[in-house]
Amino acid sequence: MKNNVVRFSVAALLLLVSVPLAWIVTAAPAQDRAQSPKQSEPAIAGELSTLLKARFDSAVTLLEHMEKGLKEGGHPTDLEVREAALRVRDSALEMTGDPGEQVAALTKYLAIARRMEQLMRSRLLAGIAPSSHAELGRYLRLDAEIALLRTKLQGGKLP
Repeated sequence: MKNNVVRFSVAALLLLVSVPLAWIVTAAPAQDRAQSPKQSEPAIAGELSTLLKARFDSAVTLLEHMEKGLKEGGHPTDLEVREAALRVRDSALEMTGDPGEQVAALTKYLAIARRMEQLMRSRLLAGIAPSSHAELGRYLRLDAEIALLRTKLQGGKLP
């Protein structure tokens, strides 16, 4: 019993010493980075651009998987398809603040939405999907058209 108390005391002491020591060791590099934000602004902007592009590529791949699943007779849910499509749209828009580039991205997204609508409609006609899938395809297309027109009205120019 006394042996366990000694072990516990030693373990508690090590924990009390190691936690502040670990905090000090990891806080020092963070403090150095915090002191010179101007120095690393271009690096941060480059990293952000890289991450935005990677996220967009991931969203496109996800939507391609959904589309492939639909073509092969799989049954992605309405919510999965919708979320994948919206991720493509949103990540494309975040990659640029230029209205002209946003119009170009939304034009491409509209083509995707039209393709998804056609695919979902054909699945309904083939009797392998519920009517909600066809309606979702229609919704995605209408949503894409609305987003494109709003961006054009806000100053985007045709590519």
